[in-house]
Amino acid sequence: MVEFFTPGCAQCQKLAPDYSRVAKSLKGIATVAAVDCEAEKKLTLKLYSGELTKNPYTGKLQRTEQDYTGPRTAGSIAKAIKAALPTHLETISSAADWEAFKETLSQGTPLVVLATTSKSTTPLYKALALRFRGRLRFAEVHSDTAEGLDELKADSFPQLTVLLPDGAKEKYEGELQAALLTDFLEKHALPLSSASEGSSVGKADDASGASDALKALSAGDFGEKVLGEEAPVLVAFLAPENKGCAEEEKALGASLSDLDGMLPMYSLRVEEGSEAERIALQYSDDATSVADALKRRPCQPKLALFQFGVEKEDEDPEVYTGATDDKKAIQAFVYDALPSFVVRLTGSLLQQYVASDVEKPKVVLLTAKDDTPGMFKALALNFRNSFGFAEIHKSEKEAVAQFPGAKFPSMFVLMPPREDQEQIGILPVSVPLRFPVVKLFLEQVRSQDGPEEAEPEAGGAADSGNAQPGSLVGVTTDAEFREACVDSRRLCAIAFLDPGEEDDFEKRTGIMDKVMSKQSRSPINFVWIDGRKQPDFASALDVRSTDIPTIVVLSAQKLRYAPLRGAFVESAILSHLDGVLTGKIRTAPLQIVPHLTDVDENLREEELSLQEEEFDLSDIMSEEVAESAVTNEQRLRDYTDELENDASSKGKRGGKSKKKSKKSKKSKDEL
Repeated sequence: MVEFFTPGCAQCQKLAPDYSRVAKSLKGIATVAAVDCEAEKKLTLKLYSGELTKNPYTGKLQRTEQDYTGPRTAGSIAKAIKAALPTHLETISSAADWEAFKETLSQGTPLVVLATTSKSTTPLYKALALRFRGRLRFAEVHSDTAEGLDELKADSFPQLTVLLPDGAKEKYEGELQAALLTDFLEKHALPLSSASEGSSVGKADDASGASDALKALSAGDFGEKVLGEEAPVLVAFLAPENKGCAEEEKALGASLSDLDGMLPMYSLRVEEGSEAERIALQYSDDATSVADALKRRPCQPKLALFQFGVEKEDEDPEVYTGATDDKKAIQAFVYDALPSFVVRLTGSLLQQYVASDVEKPKVVLLTAKDDTPGMFKALALNFRNSFGFAEIHKSEKEAVAQFPGAKFPSMFVLMPPREDQEQIGILPVSVPLRFPVVKLFLEQVRSQDGPEEAEPEAGGAADSGNAQPGSLVGVTTDAEFREACVDSRRLCAIAFLDPGEEDDFEKRTGIMDKVMSKQSRSPINFVWIDGRKQPDFASALDVRSTDIPTIVVLSAQKLRYAPLRGAFVESAILSHLDGVLTGKIRTAPLQIVPHLTDVDENLREEELSLQEEEFDLSDIMSEEVAESAVTNEQRLRDYTDELENDASSKGKRGGKSKKKSKKSKKSKDEL
């Protein structure tokens, strides 16, 4: 959290004591800073403009920071900071989960387990998991489950235990305070690499290695997730984390980033004498096994691509021999290995192809390339059971003429005729032709075309209250939410409402009825949730109490979400939904799909109170939450007034300052 202030700002001076208390109370959990905009103009510009990142849906550059718009009290600010903490830990809910988690010790990273009576993860534990990410693996287990596991039984809760790769374990006996816990965990964590030595909390991510595109794989899962998978699988064999190869692994991750989602990609750390080493010894590049190659050059990860099909155990994988920081070479290596489910059409074959299997939609690419683009091969691989795929070369004039005005490259979906239609529909793929964007587009087409097949039989689940397209359903339990928004594999528009305000509630549901009538053919399920009773769930989707009523579009499959940034009116909601469907509105990433809390509200309030006392935050959480939030526009007006007052005494120099204020406002509106 960074506050940008000017010395003469009255509101800034009023906030200062509360802001200082937040910084003190969250020490060790989050960084709380303040920047004097007048004294540090260059730093202000750098921090406030921020670094641009790439939106995986649109490929456009975007900003990831968000303005805080809540009440200016210590409690509200602290709550917002804690809600923004990501969750980099696992949940153990059974003996099988516990055994699987312990198996990861073979990869050399110590394990940290918190046994607790709390139903939700505390901010302090989230902060510790983030700080030591890549150096320790974190998990939490509820006390009910822990009682059935001999290794986790405790006389009292919460109980923090560290398990080391050599079989030793140590329980934490001190006070549950951030500084003390950090010192304890630092003694057991893997050492920082030279690249991240002396870095802040965020830099610890570098130690985790390659990329989010590579999912960590245990030797025990190799048979199921690699050899038992029909799709091609890419495995990066990595040296142990203590070899100091974080930079090389990071470069590998960058090289693989554009392949994310095209095929399963895993990383397997090869420890000496481990089951992972036995696996790596089976595969070789010429005469040298992968395991031996890693021993000689530990900072040169080895890539092995297991071919398409279910007989991977009987066939050797292709081992990449080039540089792991050469993105184009790695992409060419993967594209060449992908099987082709694409038919190349000529003018005489087009009509025959369209007439075949008329119930199956078909994706057609018009291209000027002689070889099938790797991205299109990957799409055909991923959707081989849902769509047919074909390409038409630019030289095939007769076939190209069936798509008048088309450019190269361009893509179309040939939709099967419905009962009231005779002709096949032609749907242009109107999004940028990049894999993640087109993949999302095809998923939406598939879900929109599929309700007739997925519709339940008479007397079946149709009467169970499940969210069907076009019906607004209130969900109160986690099971209902997951059935409506996760298991359905559709986008989910979640309206956060307050049913306690009856007149307002009826007005808002009336707005949603109008929205749904105009979105009846869109691939979206609509549900509503009582935002006041589910604050943790709402916070996970960037919804505060002052935002209600509002709406959030969630893709549980993609772990992405997009909250409405505007008034809860029909036109704004429709515009928001259309923006998400077309990729024009940026989405934010989720670590996991949040859960609804299925507990009595009074019990939950008591639990939250105990949790705050336990983690030494009670001094700031007793603050009253202001009933109205200070908006961005209001803060900007106050800041502009300060500059104008200053300008009146500085003449021309003040004019320049005022001009900068306008520029600052433009930048703020872009965030």
